Amino acid sequence: MKIIFLDVDGTLIGIRNNQQYIPDSALLAIKKARKNGYKIILCTGRSMEELKNLMSIGFDGYIASNGNYIELDQKVLSDIYINDQDFQMIEQILSKYSCDYYVQCHDGLYWSKKQKMDTLSYYGITEEQLNQTIFGIFKLLEERTSSINKIFFQGDKDLFLLLQKQLSPAFYLTYLNENIEIMKAQCNKETGIQKILDCYKNQDIVTYAIGDSNSDRTMFYKVNYKIAMGNGEDELKKEADYITSSIEEDGIYLAFAHFKLI
Repeated sequence: MKIIFLDVDGTLIGIRNNQQYIPDSALLAIKKARKNGYKIILCTGRSMEELKNLMSIGFDGYIASNGNYIELDQKVLSDIYINDQDFQMIEQILSKYSCDYYVQCHDGLYWSKKQKMDTLSYYGITEEQLNQTIFGIFKLLEERTSSINKIFFQGDKDLFLLLQKQLSPAFYLTYLNENIEIMKAQCNKETGIQKILDCYKNQDIVTYAIGDSNSDRTMFYKVNYKIAMGNGEDELKKEADYITSSIEEDGIYLAFAHFKLI
């Protein structure tokens, strides 16, 4: 049995002419690998709602919201969320530092009315135009009915370290390019992969992980073969067993071919 854990943004999905796209070669590689009997698991910070438009491609499982939600062969293995009491506590802390935050739930992303109006003002666009951008998927916080997987916002490294000190060990925080995320401590890509592997304890498994950013390093901790995209960050490349080409240069297809998965 071979299992490939595949990051989404920057790995499977690229940006071209300000539009998201998936290379045809990547779709072909996934189709061929699954036909060969190998399992493909998406491993991403995206919520399940944000993955809906990818599901028709055909995947065997999902590690979504950075490990908060895990599904294998249409069976839910884990669903960990921030309860309302904890959210209110975090909300009070963030308000002290004037942080405008977003929340991610299974059914999408949420923001405040103020954030929406600030975004309209910043870009000088109408609400109709906003709905045609990436911000069009956001709903208002007061409309939220589902549980929160993670909270994310912008902040510098000093703020990250300060919050980490206040919220650890109950919560796990990440920092990348002035983006801070807060989730339950037991959730990350590493723990998500482990839960998938636990389902195959008595089988001989060979595992692969493909990613592009430093946040994908946690995937590398649990697999046999670590693969970095050519467009990936230098720190991740240093830890990789193999560096494939970029998204634009058929990176996923060439990586699958290199390891004889197709």
